[in-house]
Amino acid sequence: MRRSFKAIAMAMLAATLGSPALAAGDAAAGLEAFSQYNLITLGDWTTNSHVDGKVLVGGNAKGGNGVVGAGGGGGSNTPVETPTIVIRGDNLLSGLTINNGSNGGSPLATGPSAVIGGNSTSGTLTLNGSKQTLVVGGNFSTTNMNVTTGDTISVGRNVNASIAANNAPSVRIGGTYNGNANSGHPLIQASQGIDFNASDVGAHTGIFTTLGADLAALSSSLASLSVPANPSSYSIAGNLLTLTGVAGDNGFSVISLTAAELNSIGQIKYDFAGVGADPIVINVDGSAAVNLNANFLGGAMTFAQQVVWNFLGEEVTFSGSQFVGSVLAPNAHLTLASNNIDGNVAVGSFTQYGEVHNYGFNGSFPPPPPPPPPAVPEPATWAMLLAGFGLVGSAMRGKKMRTALA
Repeated sequence: MRRSFKAIAMAMLAATLGSPALAAGDAAAGLEAFSQYNLITLGDWTTNSHVDGKVLVGGNAKGGNGVVGAGGGGGSNTPVETPTIVIRGDNLLSGLTINNGSNGGSPLATGPSAVIGGNSTSGTLTLNGSKQTLVVGGNFSTTNMNVTTGDTISVGRNVNASIAANNAPSVRIGGTYNGNANSGHPLIQASQGIDFNASDVGAHTGIFTTLGADLAALSSSLASLSVPANPSSYSIAGNLLTLTGVAGDNGFSVISLTAAELNSIGQIKYDFAGVGADPIVINVDGSAAVNLNANFLGGAMTFAQQVVWNFLGEEVTFSGSQFVGSVLAPNAHLTLASNNIDGNVAVGSFTQYGEVHNYGFNGSFPPPPPPPPPAVPEPATWAMLLAGFGLVGSAMRGKKMRTALA
């Protein structure tokens, strides 16, 4: 799919250069993050479900029991050496289980398993797998912490927790430790200095400094894509929305819908057989809140990793069957009321009752082409420049001569 994504990248670059109103971020960096993480929420994440891939949370994590990193799902995201989950704010979930499952045959994470910038107060926190790492910037309090061989825990402030361990994992604490070390004899080192691990935390939470602007730029760039005499189209018959994509020389397909049109249908059919491996962008305007209660018809999963739904509004709700394709809505609150999403999700904030499966929107975004070389002056202009240089040279020689005579 690399050729296709190069085409869409170049089209996005052209759109950016031609439209000064686009968001002031880096669309290429936005696409890179979008292709690496199964879930990005710039604000809070409220969940009682699973995300199979990697997760970035720009606000707090809260709700019931969250499970991340199980992997599988039949797809994958672009591999990157980052934690399975990064939470910039507090972990307020009742329970959090962190796995390091398969990402297209390779482990999801090769770096730290979890980074929590603020406090962590989950009733239960479990690291599944060997040699995982937990970094907490603030205080760590939990009823039960389950760790195993080779795991490493780093807490910037105080710990109030019982640690169930196997084979002496390492626990370093900036402040004090209050709790029981149950079995396994974890190596607990307290009083390391408050915020001693701040640089480790910042190395991962720093991604949020520009991430919101980058995703907004990506969304704006996709919304501005156009194809002369666009061969792709859509039709609505009764409650059936048929999306028809046609491959062109541009290397991508783009279809634009209104929120009202999307709210009026109950079935979605992907007619993308003529697209080949090209990506498909479906733009939905922000004229109204989206409340989609629709079923995707058979065959849609074939295109799960090619389709990006770009929502431009502020409220999006999915309440039908599983949603097929990736979701980009950096300015919106997304509510997944039921069932699952088969694709990546990048939103402003997220309330989740169904699963997010690791069918990533994959591809590489090449660097933009170098700027064109300076134009060679026209002959007349060049002659004038030479004449000008000659006059300047004569003046300088005259000045030197007058100085010498003086």
